[in-house]
Parts: sequence; C-alpha cells; structure tokens
Amino acid sequence: MNLTDLQVELKSIEEYIAVLQTEIEKMKPKTEEQRTIDFKQITILAENSTVVNEDIKKMSEQTKKLMFSSLSYIILKEENDLYDRILYLTRLAKGSEFNTSAEDIYKYGLEFEMKDINNLIQDIKEYRYTYIIEALIIVNISENASTDMLSIIADIASMMDLSKEELRVLGMVAKSVLIGNIDYILN
Repeated sequence: MNLTDLQVELKSIEEYIAVLQTEIEKMKPKTEEQRTIDFKQITILAENSTVVNEDIKKMSEQTKKLMFSSLSYIILKEENDLYDRILYLTRLAKGSEFNTSAEDIYKYGLEFEMKDINNLIQDIKEYRYTYIIEALIIVNISENASTDMLSIIADIASMMDLSKEELRVLGMVAKSVLIGNIDYILN
C-alpha cells in the first residue's frame, strides 16, 4: 500500500464517520422547543402543498379528528421517518378542510387509545376503504413500514370486516398512489 492508497482509505473512513455522526444526531431526542419549531415548519409546508381527499372532506369534524387521531397513533409506533409521516398527515388534513397543525396531529396520536377504535369503525364505516388506503400510504411513505404499524392496520381492516382480497386491492391502490402510476392498478 502506498501513500495515495492510504490517503484514499483515510478519506473514505472520514466520510463514513461523518455519516455515522449524522445518524447519531438524528437519534438524539429533540427538545420540546426544537420539536415545536419542527412542527411549525411542517405545518407551513403542509399549507403550501395540500393533499385533497374528497371523501375525508365530507366527514364531520368529529369524524375527521377521530380519523387523524388514529392515523397519528399508528405512525407514532415507529420513530423512524416520523416527520415525513406527520407532514403527509398534515397535508392531508389541510387538503380535507380539517384545520389543524402538525403539533396537534402529533398530540392526537398520543391521546388516542385502542378503546377508541370501536368509535372509529362506527364513524367511518362508509369511508373504510379511504381510511385503509390513507393508512397504508402513510406507513409506507418512506418505504420503511414497520410490522407493528402494518399489523395495526390489518387488525383495523379485520374489525371493519374487510376481506383479504379487499385489503390486497387497497394495498395496490395505495402503492399506485405512492409510485404515482395509476396504470399499476390496471396491471
């Protein structure tokens, strides 16, 4: 090994250490003040780029709150990519005329309890397909869905009396939305 090889090796080690340092910073718990600042920025981003869902627009304010609370509860099961998921939920809320902030959506998820699931199922019975599609989009938005989140969605789908075939089709619809290719469903 010559001097040039050693310098190249040292440079790659430095880059690797920098990547590790960045990952460590991401893992550190954020202060409440930093989290509040992040949520405000997410809310501003969401207001400028909403996701409109006509079915959710039709829901009552109480049903919307219950829906967003339960979706937030699901995404809080995994800290990875939390801010990406909260951003999508906030964009969806803004586009569905549910005036709330990213911080409120986060708090709704913390307050939601599994005993509230029966109310959710009753309130969104006619919108159950929309709910499952949005849930699948949210957990897969970063291509890193945890089994905990997916099992909660599967349990809710089961409580809504959705068959495996219906769930499979809804998964395909969610994937087509995520990849931005409507032809995926047709194939």
